[in-house]
Amino acid sequence: MAIRSLKTNVFSRKALVGNTTFNPGDYESIETFTVGGGGSASITFSSIPADWQHLQLRILARNNHSSAGLSFMRAKFNSDATSANYRGHYLYGSGSSASAGAVAGAASGLPCGYSAGNTNTIGAFAPTVLDILDYASGDQNKTTRALTGGDFNTTSGGLTFVSGLYMITSAITSIDIVPSVGTGFVEYSSFALYGIKG
Repeated sequence: MAIRSLKTNVFSRKALVGNTTFNPGDYESIETFTVGGGGSASITFSSIPADWQHLQLRILARNNHSSAGLSFMRAKFNSDATSANYRGHYLYGSGSSASAGAVAGAASGLPCGYSAGNTNTIGAFAPTVLDILDYASGDQNKTTRALTGGDFNTTSGGLTFVSGLYMITSAITSIDIVPSVGTGFVEYSSFALYGIKG
């Protein structure tokens, strides 16, 4: 919430006298995909410029697998299909139980959020917000974090925090997203990529 200074009559996000002003970075839309009627095996963002500090993906996903529940999507960077370069961990809560664990890397990439199965409630898509930190850096491994989940009036609903590690120092210039089950995403799944200023 912005606060107006009585002294200068200027709005800022300064909460206490003497603190420096905090202005969160700007989000800029880079590209958006919405899956059409024929479905899509994968979603690709390519030629990503190095103009921002971080990237954020906002996703609503449903896969074409004939099962209910949630399953991980995977993100592959720079077309790198080396499974050893990807690692992931998760914290999961269903409202009645909790669990945590590791997710092995795969040629299709690191775990980046959930997609809903195609026999879940009609029209139900799993939401994900995925941050890719310091993606343009050329001297450090890349880390990701995602908040994802879904509630489809079944026993499989829940909320998960997912962290990921891409053990390559090269800047990320492309992202491919695939479901870990089924052969693709169904119509109206949407994927929006944003750049975040530092």
